[in-house]
Amino acid sequence: MTKQYRETLIWHRASHQEREKLLDFGLVDKSQYMMLLRQLRKKYAI
Repeated sequence: MTKQYRETLIWHRASHQEREKLLDFGLVDKSQYMMLLRQLRKKYAI
């Protein structure tokens, strides 16, 4: 599974608030963005 595919799966399963956080962190802080992706990946078992 590629990184881009995993991010797409997370995006589709994320709630509205989680999507907002992903967008905010993606534009401002790459480390926070990656941390949130890891948390959501564990949450949604991706």
